[in-house]
Amino acid sequence: QRQMCIRDSIIDQNGSETKISGDKIIIATGARSRELPFLKKDGKKIIGYREAMTLGKQPKDIVIVGSGAIGIEFAYFYNSMGTNVTIVEYLDRIVPVEDSEISKELEKSLKKKGIHILTSTEVEKAEINSSSSVDVTLKTSKGEKSIINTEIVLSAVGIKTNIENIGLEDVGIIVDRDKILVNDFYQTNIPGYYAIGDIVPGQALAHVASAEGITCVEKLAGLHTEPIDYGNVPGCTYATPEIASVGMTEAKAREAGCLLYTSPSP
Repeated sequence: QRQMCIRDSIIDQNGSETKISGDKIIIATGARSRELPFLKKDGKKIIGYREAMTLGKQPKDIVIVGSGAIGIEFAYFYNSMGTNVTIVEYLDRIVPVEDSEISKELEKSLKKKGIHILTSTEVEKAEINSSSSVDVTLKTSKGEKSIINTEIVLSAVGIKTNIENIGLEDVGIIVDRDKILVNDFYQTNIPGYYAIGDIVPGQALAHVASAEGITCVEKLAGLHTEPIDYGNVPGCTYATPEIASVGMTEAKAREAGCLLYTSPSP
């Protein structure tokens, strides 16, 4: 039986093309900071998380849009160095994927550290002005508007997968809602092509991507392996206090009709 051989081309930034071939190809192109139409990044004054790790100097103030793990971690980091930090969150509480009690306690702690937190607030626009600072126009859920002037704006509103212009359409690989669809062992709809990491459905976490890569390769090698249980993946937000969680939040458990154990009264 003739073995199938897949061939693909890789083109670098200089336009040079390299041919590669193999029986199996694993796509693991990752993701980048998502850009909102009203919050266009220039990489200097309006930035994403990668630029936030490599700024040339400490800003005196920063507005962080989004209060997920990335937004909270950078808020804690810059506040610890003495930067004046403001968090803007569209929803009614910070770290909205965590239990509501966690959100309340973390908000108390961050406010004690001097971090300004604006929930139920959206960014309408961010404009770089003549003094090279940024004017951020905000609007609350009640319709009240205000403008914050800041040195830096960090957009921490999620990620965008790196799946454009890599030939998925040419091969016929199915994509849904910015994710490559795969089975339990990361095979796409096209035999020989696999995908792992941020570009497939599931939590966009480094340890999840590592586990997916191991599971995929072990299956390809003919080893016995079990699918990953995505309901049993730990997550962590690195701040003080630190947040760690696994499984459903209480609210999600109640929505799913799960019975929650309560200890009997003494």
